[in-house]
Amino acid sequence: MTTLFKPKILFVLIAVCLSFPVQAQDVVRVTAIGSKIYAQLSPYIRQSALEDARRQAVRKVAGTFPDAKKRNFKRLEDKIFQQIDDFVIESAVQETRTDAQTQTYTVVISAQVDVGALDAFFIENSVAGNQDTGVGSDFGALFVARTEQSRKSFQTKTTTVAKSKGADSRTENTDSNGVTAIDSVETSSFKMTQAGGSAERKRDQVLYEANSELSENLASAVEEQLVNAGFEPMDAEDLADEFGLPYLEDIINQGLLRKNGSFPKKFIKSYKDAARRAG
Repeated sequence: MTTLFKPKILFVLIAVCLSFPVQAQDVVRVTAIGSKIYAQLSPYIRQSALEDARRQAVRKVAGTFPDAKKRNFKRLEDKIFQQIDDFVIESAVQETRTDAQTQTYTVVISAQVDVGALDAFFIENSVAGNQDTGVGSDFGALFVARTEQSRKSFQTKTTTVAKSKGADSRTENTDSNGVTAIDSVETSSFKMTQAGGSAERKRDQVLYEANSELSENLASAVEEQLVNAGFEPMDAEDLADEFGLPYLEDIINQGLLRKNGSFPKKFIKSYKDAARRAG
């Protein structure tokens, strides 16, 4: 029996379906600038510059999104601009400028951008939307990454079974021709052996230790993929703040996880109950 120490890392995903409600963001007001080069100034040029300013307003708001959502916006940008009225619910011209030298017309606007409408559009045009998950499918997840601290290996137990069989035979012949006597003896033997067996090895005993930093990195990576797919996972620690639940870091540091690294049922139930009360 040997004890080995290896720096292996095991990621354990513990997903708790909490149905976290997504809080709709308020409409965001921004200032944006649009411009249009012209050969001759006309109402069409002015309208084109205004439309450019409205697009810039949406881009400005999208610039505040997390990286994953920014990529969603970039992917759907053309479609969004084709439906710009759904996302810019109000715009007012603040200033206009005409540069005769560069033949450029510029307009400055104040615009209200509906972030909730953008979020809904992302969902409708995502994997989540295609699966008809809808707004009610929002969920939370808790992640724990464990590092392998030690491994105890056991020698293989071998059982051998052998079977053998043997036999001898002897033949004697006597002949006489009246003058001489001849005795002859003939012997033979044979042996057969069969062997077989089985091997049995006991499962290694592995000791794991939860790691807060790796857990956070894992959660960030999974969250990015979920957002890219159109889901809206929420930080479970938001519920911890509101309802006095233990933080993941505290659960790890205080050794409250089960031996296999999973969450005790009482913690899962507490988070589920808090999610229902919050929703």
